[in-house]
Amino acid sequence: MGSSPVGNARGSGVQLVRDSRGNNSPLVHFAEVHDLNPTIGGQDRNSTGFNEATGAVTIVAAVQCYFVQGAVDVVAAIEDGVSKLLLAGERITVPIWPDNWPLEGDEWGYISVVGDGAGGKVQLVEHRNPAD
Repeated sequence: MGSSPVGNARGSGVQLVRDSRGNNSPLVHFAEVHDLNPTIGGQDRNSTGFNEATGAVTIVAAVQCYFVQGAVDVVAAIEDGVSKLLLAGERITVPIWPDNWPLEGDEWGYISVVGDGAGGKVQLVEHRNPAD
C-alpha cells in the first residue's frame, strides 16, 4: 500500500480516505486533505483556511498529538487544558459550522496540532456536501 491516504472505491469514482492500515474510512465525501508534520513540542496547522462549503474536518493522527481548532493564529500546546489529545492511530471528526461562515475572524477555519512523544504525520480531511 502506498503512502497516499486516498483511494477509489471499487467500481465508482468516489474517493475514500484510508486509515493507517489502508482501510477505507466510512466518510466518503471529501474535498481536500491537508498534510501536517508536527514535531515533538512543535506545532503545525493548515496553511489555508477551510473552504466555506466544508461542514466537518476529520483529523487522522499517525502519531500521538494534541489539537485545537480556531483562527489563523491558533496554536496547540501539550497539556494546556484547551488542546485535545489524539492517540496514534486515532481519528476524530469536528464540525466547521458552515451555516455561520464566514465567522468573525475565520475563528473555526484552522486546526493546529503539536506532536507529543514523536514527530510524524497528521492529516486534516475536509468533508463537504456532495452537491458542493
